[in-house]
Amino acid sequence: MKTKALLISVSVMAALMPTSIALADLNPNSEKILTRMIDRTASKQLAGYIRPKAPIIGQAAEGGVFSKTFRLQANKNYGFVAVCSKPKCSDVDLVVLNSKGQEVTIDQSDSPQAVVKLKPKTTDAYKVEVEMYSCTEPKACALGIGAYKK
Repeated sequence: MKTKALLISVSVMAALMPTSIALADLNPNSEKILTRMIDRTASKQLAGYIRPKAPIIGQAAEGGVFSKTFRLQANKNYGFVAVCSKPKCSDVDLVVLNSKGQEVTIDQSDSPQAVVKLKPKTTDAYKVEVEMYSCTEPKACALGIGAYKK
C-alpha cells in the first residue's frame, strides 16, 4: 500500500511541476547566417520591398511552430520570409493569420525558405507562424523571420 501511495504522490507532484523543453544552443553565427539567407531570398522574391528592422531569430523542433505578431496597416504591401538552417533543416512553412485566427496567406512549399506577400484590407495584428516541417537536429533547428514592406 505504501508503494502505491508513493507512486501516486510522485505522479501528482510531477504533473504539477513546471516543465521546460531543452532547446538547441544557437551557434554564435546563426543570426548572421540566417539574416544573409533571409536577405538573399527577399532580393529574389520581394524585389522593391525593404526590411525596416532586423530579422527575428528563433528555433523550433520538427513539427513545432515559432510565431511573432505584427501590426500591419490596411492597403499597404507586406512580405515575410522564413528560413531555416541547412543542412539540419530542409523545410519550413509560413502562414499569416488575422486577429480572428483565419488564414490570410500561406507558403507550404518543400523548401528551407518560405515567402508570402499580402496587402491587408484592415489595420490589425497579424500572427506570422513558421512551422518547422523537417528538422533532423535532436533538440531544435534555428530559423529566422524577415518582415518587409513596400
